[in-house]
Amino acid sequence: MPHWVLFHERILQSGPRDGCLEEILHMIYHSGYARVYYDALGEEDSKLAQAMEKQMGDCGHAYDGTSKYPNCTFNFYRTDKTCNAGCNAAEYQWVTLVSLLGGLDGTVESATNGNRWCPTWEWKLCSKKDIMDKDPDIYHLYDLDGANPYKLPDKLPSGRYRPHPKPKVRDMELNHKWYWPNECGHEVFCPKKTCARL
Repeated sequence: MPHWVLFHERILQSGPRDGCLEEILHMIYHSGYARVYYDALGEEDSKLAQAMEKQMGDCGHAYDGTSKYPNCTFNFYRTDKTCNAGCNAAEYQWVTLVSLLGGLDGTVESATNGNRWCPTWEWKLCSKKDIMDKDPDIYHLYDLDGANPYKLPDKLPSGRYRPHPKPKVRDMELNHKWYWPNECGHEVFCPKKTCARL
């Protein structure tokens, strides 16, 4: 998506939720979590992708022509024909994480201005309780209330940031050995597991 489309269509939108949070989480997911924790959180053939497929029920996929929507049963479904497997995984990761953190059911006021905003045409489990009851695979995979093995965000942004102690500039610098490892050459995105390092 060109940056100007992102800016105009998502960041400047008005309404009950912050589109910036969604787009930022998508970038972090695609460039970080999906690559570093490929077996668990990857875009395809991962535990996250398997949990997503269960929540898509018997609907098939819009991007490959197997869609039966709306004549199907689902908790998660994307009707966008341009949203491939990786796109679907990013949308599922965002909506499950934000739901678990109270960002769609009105629990966290800064996320929804105190209103419930649940996109039921594509996602039906907008509260932590809904996910615990109907999507236990993702609830246990993230384990936000326990070990949180992938260090996912465990609270939504409030708009007020005062880190204490303040991080040193050198702690905030990009380590190019992690992002562009030698065996990947000059690619911005490294293939699957081969290049991601912690």
